[in-house]
Amino acid sequence: MANLKINKWKNLLSVLKAYFKRLLFPIYLFPTKLLTYSTYYFLKFLIKLLFALVGLIIDCIIFPFKSLKNFLKSLVYLIVAVYLFFSLLVIGDYMTRQYGSWAKFFCGAGVSDKLKKSVVRIVGGNMEGSGFFISENQVLTNFHVIADEPSPKIIFPDGKFITPSRIIGDADADLALLFVDDKYPDLVYPLPDQISFSDNEPLLSAGYALGTDIKGNATVLKGNYVDYRTSKYSPVGYIQTNISLVKGNERRPLG
Repeated sequence: MANLKINKWKNLLSVLKAYFKRLLFPIYLFPTKLLTYSTYYFLKFLIKLLFALVGLIIDCIIFPFKSLKNFLKSLVYLIVAVYLFFSLLVIGDYMTRQYGSWAKFFCGAGVSDKLKKSVVRIVGGNMEGSGFFISENQVLTNFHVIADEPSPKIIFPDGKFITPSRIIGDADADLALLFVDDKYPDLVYPLPDQISFSDNEPLLSAGYALGTDIKGNATVLKGNYVDYRTSKYSPVGYIQTNISLVKGNERRPLG
């Protein structure tokens, strides 16, 4: 018995050795042989797969008519398949209406925590508001928050604060970019390359309501996308939502 197994393995090794020898030599024909063999086996696989699928379809058609038992089984399978199919359609429609797309559903995990972590308080001369890190050393806020203060303060959730080393502002767009010396890669909530929302798509907004009058972490509010608005009096567009905002929340990011 042991000798038979040994002979079997020897025969297999001999066959493989002969196969690779024919494939590799002469070496200048190897690329042609490799392409030819690959094409042959790929086409052979496709043909076998096609015949297998045709056979499966024929068996499925014939199976219910072989007996009453088979017919009842097929009827149950059909009902279950139809139920699952329409259930997937309903789930897909719900996901599309609620999240805009399947991709946004899968990337939405952890958005609330990331928003909270990225948002900071901004204290200007006569105004307070919210801002968020769009890069390791840049915080975006509204221009009117820091308009009357050359050295506004950036206050972190843990109470620590820093002063920006440089400020770039646009009063017409009501946006200000605060540059800091240190880098905070863990706090970054980057701006997307392209913004697109579906009707009634859910949105989250994180910020500090009433500025420093209320202590604690950033508040996250839920709402929905309504429309994109433009004004002849402003060079920027506006994303309209049904999220209720109070003083200090206007500068909060959406996620």
